[in-house]
Amino acid sequence: IYEDAATWAADKAKLNTPFPNIPYLIDGEKVITETGAMKQYILQKANRLDILGRTDEERVEERLLTGYIDDTARDILFLLHTPTWEAAKEKVINEKTIPRLKKLDDRLAGRKHLTGDNVTLIDFGSYTIFQILKKLDPTAISRHANLTNVINNYENIPELKAYFASERFLGGNIMPPSSVAKI
Repeated sequence: IYEDAATWAADKAKLNTPFPNIPYLIDGEKVITETGAMKQYILQKANRLDILGRTDEERVEERLLTGYIDDTARDILFLLHTPTWEAAKEKVINEKTIPRLKKLDDRLAGRKHLTGDNVTLIDFGSYTIFQILKKLDPTAISRHANLTNVINNYENIPELKAYFASERFLGGNIMPPSSVAKI
């Protein structure tokens, strides 16, 4: 974590990549920037490209939901970085987030996970934003039965359940460090 711009500027100049950015991953001589590229690289290294979807339909749905949930996340993250976030919270949640969650909830009918029967990258990627949203409005998720079911299924995957119960899980403060909101 960079505490100041000067430290990042010094390290940025040393990275052997045409696109220096945060976050970045260094694996031997390889430097990878951009979150999506890093995720793809890690999944390739772990031989787990199935996490991107096991079928063409799952892969397309994973990308579609990634874009859709990212739009929702941007609204929430913008709110968290707004000095008057408390005054704007109700409007953002009720006028932007809840209608988007309703559409998502309708799409999730009958699904075990976000894209269907299998866990994909978007299940992992969306979990934090859903937890932040629960902190902002405890009923935002719970009023959507299909979404609640999908989140519960994710939390009950044995390996994740063990991780969430372990000392390694840092789930207490999930707010971005630069967030104005402290919830």
